[in-house]
Amino acid sequence: MSLGKTAATLDGVKRLLADNPEWRCIIVGPLEVVNNTWPDEIGEWDHLKDFTYTVVTGDEGERRAALTVDAQLTL
Repeated sequence: MSLGKTAATLDGVKRLLADNPEWRCIIVGPLEVVNNTWPDEIGEWDHLKDFTYTVVTGDEGERRAALTVDAQLTL
């Protein structure tokens, strides 16, 4: 924990998306990580704050709604 894995991955994704703006990225992980860690890390780093993302968790309606969001990252 706290070794910078999430931030390093987000930095790499940011670089890929900068070169390929039509691309999107999906991140799959445990609920706790998807609901908290990834959004927290995006908000923590100034160079990542412009990422758009959606979190696809909750009941079926919430998940379907999250999937309609045009975001760079789908968590």
